[in-house]
Amino acid sequence: MKIGIIGINSVKDNDRFNLINDALKKELHGLFSPLSEEIMPICRNYKKKYYSSSTELFEKVDAVYFAGTLKPNYNFALSAIKKSCNLFIEDISGLTTVEIKHLFKVALEARTFVQLKLSKSFSPIFLNIKDLISNPKLIEINKCYKSLIRSSDYFVEILNNLNIANSYFNSGIKKVSVLSVPVEIIHFSLIHIRVDYDNGAVLNMKLNNISTQELNTALFYEAECTFNIDFVNNFAVMQKFITGQITRKEFNRKNENPLKTELTEFINYCKNLNLQNISENPPILKVIQTSQEIIDNLFKINNQQ
Repeated sequence: MKIGIIGINSVKDNDRFNLINDALKKELHGLFSPLSEEIMPICRNYKKKYYSSSTELFEKVDAVYFAGTLKPNYNFALSAIKKSCNLFIEDISGLTTVEIKHLFKVALEARTFVQLKLSKSFSPIFLNIKDLISNPKLIEINKCYKSLIRSSDYFVEILNNLNIANSYFNSGIKKVSVLSVPVEIIHFSLIHIRVDYDNGAVLNMKLNNISTQELNTALFYEAECTFNIDFVNNFAVMQKFITGQITRKEFNRKNENPLKTELTEFINYCKNLNLQNISENPPILKVIQTSQEIIDNLFKINNQQ
């Protein structure tokens, strides 16, 4: 399978490209960028073909990886779909709901597949225990940052968390509540989000922007069991109540690149694409819409304070 890249535009993107190249290996075919002089050093260093025309790239590859925000490359994404290319997209935070819906609509018409980067679901420790988690009633996710982050980073974190919760709760969303402590117009020291589902399940998210250490944990509560996942240290604990006793089991995984696993699944899905599974309204679309609503509400509240 041949995969092209759009969104890598200069040597400043070398670290990002290195991660993608390491994940794709031989599947990575070539790159297109309107900034030919800036991107040529990367093409030479990694011995990848440079395409001066996006149309030519789309005709040569089976899928396109859109690095960074899709906003400036949105029209390229639509053109790629119309050329029957599947898409892997890193960041859609800059797009409107109308643009996102149109993207999936065009993909449906062209019978192509669109996958968003959701690396939290592909972290090695989560993959290790996700099938042990069966029927959680409450999920608590905490993320601490050592510096202030951008609005797009809030969106990505919320999107990843909602995607995990929705995969377990399998229910519609009843209510979303947002509490924030602003530092500036676009920055917050603390964000707390509560999502209530129609079946009674609850997702709690707490994003702390003022911390001396990085933290990224998820706690799943079931009737007789809890799962505590540490995404930073690739460590998890399962505690289970059995016949009056509490048993504890620990899980460890070495630190691996989630993107590699994620792209492997993307490639396998594209190779075995069942056209009946392509939908104009895939489940991820609802997750995207809810994430956007939370972000809009978050900044609306901040502007009123």
